[in-house]
Amino acid sequence: MSISPIILRISRHASKRAFQANILSINYGHRQTSSTASPRKEIDTEIKWNSPLPRKQSSASPTRAMDGNGVVSTYLVIAPDLSNSNRLAIREEHLKMAQEGLKTGRIVNAGAILDSDPSDANDFLPKMMGSWLLIKATSIEEARRLCLNDVYSTKSTWDVSKLQIMPVKTIV
Repeated sequence: MSISPIILRISRHASKRAFQANILSINYGHRQTSSTASPRKEIDTEIKWNSPLPRKQSSASPTRAMDGNGVVSTYLVIAPDLSNSNRLAIREEHLKMAQEGLKTGRIVNAGAILDSDPSDANDFLPKMMGSWLLIKATSIEEARRLCLNDVYSTKSTWDVSKLQIMPVKTIV
């Protein structure tokens, strides 16, 4: 039996001080929640990094964009590689998609996860063992769909069974 990554998502109640913790587990691409189904419309299964972000401003916060599905939020993605990944063979295609994500604002920042500290004198070229991304999406499910449509997912570089997506709040 494998254990899927568990993401804790905190959502506000009507009261500013009351919080509800909803456990959201991502298990091989399927969403399981402890709460009722979301009233949001279905996420576009073909959403890509070049899909534009919503531009309508939230009445609650003029600096946050929103659409019919809700406010655009920031997510941290940790995507470990498969042990036999073909990362370098498809890296150029992946980087082109990432550049499109930067242009649309869907990708804030991203990079490789290394297997050792590059400043270690014994290891000048650490091995890449996964990716991290800071992305914008209207929901955790949209963020997951963006990652699943990335070439590193579709061409077996990332181990999507270990994909972790966490909502984060950026300060600077």
